[in-house]
Amino acid sequence: MGGNSEITLQINGQTISTTPGTSVWQAADDAGIFIPTLCFLPGLEPYTSCMICVVEEQVSNRLIPACSCPAQPGMQILTHSPKVIEARTVALELLLAEHVGDCFGLCQQLCPSMMNIPQMLRQIQIQDFAGAIRTIKRDIPLPAVLGRICPAPCEKGCRRKQHDAPIAICALKRFVADWDLASASPYIPPRLAPTGKRIAIVGAGPMGLSTAYYLSQYGHACEVWDNEPEPGGKLWAISDGRLTSQVIRAEVACIQALEVQFHQRVFVGKDISWQELAQTYDAVAIAIGQADLKFLATMPYAAEAFLDNAAEMSSQATSQPSALIHPKTLQIGKSNLFTGCGSSHSSRMAIRAVASGKRMAENIHSFLQHTLLSNPESFFCRVGTLGKDELQTLLNLASQAPRILYSAEKGYGVEEAIVESQRCLHCDCRSLETCKLRAYALEYQIKPKVYTLPTRPKIWQIQDHPEAILEPNKCIRCGLCVRMAQKQGESIGLALIGRSDQLQIAVPFEHPLTLGLTKATLACANVCPVGALQPKSKHVAQQRALENRETVG
Repeated sequence: MGGNSEITLQINGQTISTTPGTSVWQAADDAGIFIPTLCFLPGLEPYTSCMICVVEEQVSNRLIPACSCPAQPGMQILTHSPKVIEARTVALELLLAEHVGDCFGLCQQLCPSMMNIPQMLRQIQIQDFAGAIRTIKRDIPLPAVLGRICPAPCEKGCRRKQHDAPIAICALKRFVADWDLASASPYIPPRLAPTGKRIAIVGAGPMGLSTAYYLSQYGHACEVWDNEPEPGGKLWAISDGRLTSQVIRAEVACIQALEVQFHQRVFVGKDISWQELAQTYDAVAIAIGQADLKFLATMPYAAEAFLDNAAEMSSQATSQPSALIHPKTLQIGKSNLFTGCGSSHSSRMAIRAVASGKRMAENIHSFLQHTLLSNPESFFCRVGTLGKDELQTLLNLASQAPRILYSAEKGYGVEEAIVESQRCLHCDCRSLETCKLRAYALEYQIKPKVYTLPTRPKIWQIQDHPEAILEPNKCIRCGLCVRMAQKQGESIGLALIGRSDQLQIAVPFEHPLTLGLTKATLACANVCPVGALQPKSKHVAQQRALENRETVG
């Protein structure tokens, strides 16, 4: 380039050369500068509807849409100034006001460990049990145990119970875990390369086992100290026949396979001192449930913050930890000690103890990496209670069979598990990982429903297309599918129809979706930034790469 064939401008203080007619977005992208978009993709004409790509032009002192505004000589662009952040925040809040859908299924929201239950159910439907155990063990290190004893808080939120009965989530988790333990090589999650860090975990109950399970995967060397003969803690006290010693030992063996060492019959505080643990190891995880605070007063290496109050703590041995334990990091003062008993809930439920162990492991790993774990609130949209017509919409794609009864002794068989999993309404979002609206909401720390409509739009699905499902009320009217259908040569295609708040994506002239999308269905679904148009295979158990599935037997 040279002469009159190029122009120069500044973006974030960097001098950029580009050709006349190039958009500000493209000039920035060519220079490796990111500007977020929702309604724009390279190769499609700009539509300028979402206003997420706005940038500040300092010379004119105005906000401009980067996707459609051509670069001009002498422009001085800021892509993330306070004015830009404010404008994008408002734009996202307005888009979310009209976006109808649950990011997570209610079952997952109520699981203390936030296990991806809907994904597990979809994997069971297609007999991908190997995939299902990987999904489970991302969040539940003791699924065969919990599949037998968990009181199933997840099932209390299952939308299916509005129609007949909730999905038997716990029994299905047990089915997958038992299938895995019976296999020749039970699933062991991969470990990262050794970090050279050593961690002592005091307590071998569900919380301690969970802590060791996750920390070991990070590559840390974990040693568990416990005063009982075998790992398992209070699991051994369950004597009503639900849980056998074989199940406990089999799941502990899977944790041992992660190179976790166990020191049993050792009473910490007598046989080995707390101070010795803290000085020998890089971190100490206290996983003994609702800990008695008396022992904290005996730790001279801990933070001054609680040393100054040692006498008071000694007199309040039964009180709950508060200023003493950081509410987010679970760190005791400024020491290298962490405790799960600082969680905001009781660990009487084994699933909560497991979740506390997972959280403590994440915090310890962050501490060892010298990073601060802020634990930001996870963003997700919630629909709330469904009306009868909304519930029926979801029922249309699910099995109409009643809940399959099972034997507490034997659990589900293969066919029973498949049939039961097919009852799921799949009320979660299958595009959660690729939803740009949620990604930006997290980045800009948006709260859902800052703006609300007088009446909540209903869950509405157009389900008669063989390849895709369209949810018009989840759509943010970005127009990407309209332009993609046109580019792919659809004769009828899609259009934005209506005015103002009644504007919706639809097929022109009230034609069915099958006529609007005949050859560009998947291409249109792939460009949707919010999952309003999704491949049907994400909703129901249909054909998939069966050669990759685990053989049932």
